[in-house]
Amino acid sequence: MVNTATKKSTFLRFHILGVVAIGLLFPIEEMSLDSAIEYALEHSTAMKLALEDKKIAYSQSVEARSAALPMLSGIVSGSRNFMIAEQVVKFGDQPPVSIKFGMDNQAVYGLSATQTIFEGRVFSAIRASKIYDKIIESSYEVSTLSVEEQTKTAFYNTIMTMKVVDVMNSSLDRAKSNLEKTLLIYSMGKVSELDKIRSETNVARLESDLVSAEKNSEIAMEFFKKTIGFPVSEKLFLVGNLHDGESMEFKYDTLVDV
Repeated sequence: MVNTATKKSTFLRFHILGVVAIGLLFPIEEMSLDSAIEYALEHSTAMKLALEDKKIAYSQSVEARSAALPMLSGIVSGSRNFMIAEQVVKFGDQPPVSIKFGMDNQAVYGLSATQTIFEGRVFSAIRASKIYDKIIESSYEVSTLSVEEQTKTAFYNTIMTMKVVDVMNSSLDRAKSNLEKTLLIYSMGKVSELDKIRSETNVARLESDLVSAEKNSEIAMEFFKKTIGFPVSEKLFLVGNLHDGESMEFKYDTLVDV
């Protein structure tokens, strides 16, 4: 008897240590709605694409404005002549003189500056770039609002599926307890076989419903992770309740104004 108790105690101790070790190796991150929105605005695919579009648009705008800026250009070149043509020239009674047609070293350099005074296409491009900047800023704001709305929707959908699983577990526990009582009373001959079949059928139905609810919860969680850009393979636990969703308001008026 003591040996059995010792074995159970040892098993329980190793089981607890195993659970703690797994928790340390694979930590489960908790995330509230606010932290989920903050995470999505930094890691979601939609926001990354919007940020890249914003950078590209800014580069194009700078390129368009640069056409109206002063343009400097310069040139520097040098040459070394190892052999220079010579010509011997005699002037009257003077001794012949050798004249070189060239120089041993030559250098050429220059600097020029140009400024656009008036060019319709340039100034039109500048005006268009300013308008394009405003469009990109508005588009980025729309992407931000859209990501926030999608994150809220996915968050509360996932919370709801988690609550459904909890409710189904509670219902199944009650049904199993009721089935045990029914089987006991049936063995005493105090209830009909029909009541026993009904209890068994109810348990089977709730077990099937629980499997479906757990699958729906997994799908909702996976969709939520993809929405905010969270690694699908990592564990995530959401902190919140459905009552918080009652105050959830999306800025549709702001989106229309944008």
